[in-house]
Parts: sequence; C-alpha cells; structure tokens
Amino acid sequence: MLERLVESRSHAAEMEKRAAWRELAPVLAHEIKNPLTPIQLSVQQVAESYTGDDEHFAKTLSTTREIVDEEVERLRRLVRDFGDFARAPEPTPETINIPGFMADLAGLYGDKLEVIVECSGEASFDREQVRRALVNLIENASAAAEDADENNAHVRLTCQMMDHELRFTVEDGGPGVPEDSWESIFQPYVTTKSNGIGLGLPVVRTTAEQHGGRVWVEQSDELGGAKFCFVISS
Repeated sequence: MLERLVESRSHAAEMEKRAAWRELAPVLAHEIKNPLTPIQLSVQQVAESYTGDDEHFAKTLSTTREIVDEEVERLRRLVRDFGDFARAPEPTPETINIPGFMADLAGLYGDKLEVIVECSGEASFDREQVRRALVNLIENASAAAEDADENNAHVRLTCQMMDHELRFTVEDGGPGVPEDSWESIFQPYVTTKSNGIGLGLPVVRTTAEQHGGRVWVEQSDELGGAKFCFVISS
C-alpha cells in the first residue's frame, strides 16, 4: 500500500509538472514565432537591394542570407515542437495493416534502417501520431549512430505483437544513454543534443500513454547503443 501511495504521488507530481510546461509552451512559441518573418524579410531585402560590384561584400550578403534562412527555419521547427507538446491531441485510431505501416517507414530511410517485422495482421492506432513518434526515435538513433561511426551507422527498427500489445523497438550502435538518465530524458526540456530543446521524447511518451502504452530506454545488447521500447495497446 505504501509503495502504491508513493507511486501515486510521484505520478501526480509528474502530471502537474507536465501541465505547467504545456501552459508555458504556447507562450514561448508565440514570442519566438512573431519576429521570425520580419527578420527573414529584412535580410532578404538587404541582400537583394545591393547592386554594387564588390564581390566580397556580395558574397558576405549571400552567406548571411543563407545563415538567417537556415536559422529561421530551425526556429520554426522549434515552434512546431512547442505546438505538438502543448496540444497533445487525442488519438484518432484507425485499423492499420502492420506490415504495410512498417514498409512505409522502411521506405523513408532505405538502407540506413534495418526493419524487422515479427508480426502480421492489423492493429488499431492513430497512424500519424505513432508514425511521428517512431520517426523521432529513428532520427535520434541515426544521429547517435553517426556520431559513433559515420560510415557504419547501424539503426534497427523491430515490430512485435506481445500480449495484446504492439511493441516497437529502435536500437542503434551509438554511445547509448547513461542509466542515470533513463528516466530524465523523457522530461520536457531535457536534452543531450547541442541543437535540441528536449521536446521530442516527451511527445513520444505522451503518444505512447494516450495509446494505453508506455516508452522506456535501456541498453541494446546486440548493437551496443540505446534501445528505445515504444509499446501501445492493440
């Protein structure tokens, strides 16, 4: 009973913390989004208005414009991440053919992703939400594997049906996740990436929970890096 009480309090504190972050996310998104277009248009206007013959200055303007365009697009992606995290829309389940769903994911990455399908038939889930969650995990795994070995970045996606649950695992050959961070990396705004903001994995966790499932990370025995397990009720 004491263990259940501690677990209940921990869960309540976690939900309260996530709710607070969700209230903050749209405010931050709004403040970031507003100045982006004026910044981008101003730099474009300056670059296009130069008609002089100083090649060095023209090249500097062109490079500056490219950098601003890239960074503005990165900030727009950040705003979209804020939006996804803040909204957490309820899933709209549909009947999905599992091999077909996995084939679509495999087609996105080609030889960069090893796909193993150990089940057949159909399951009911929100195709777009689950697809986004898995793409997030695959992208993270690819980045970790490339950091470890750019020429042999091994990532594996496996799908299994176990006890009326659909289990997806994403494994990589990267450095792995330290065991003392296995829980904290699913907290909002916790990230190990130099260019990340720490919203991808919280969105993945929300998707899993909204599908009656869970997500966790452990060590990959076969590939040596991280192994993310994303489980949803079928």
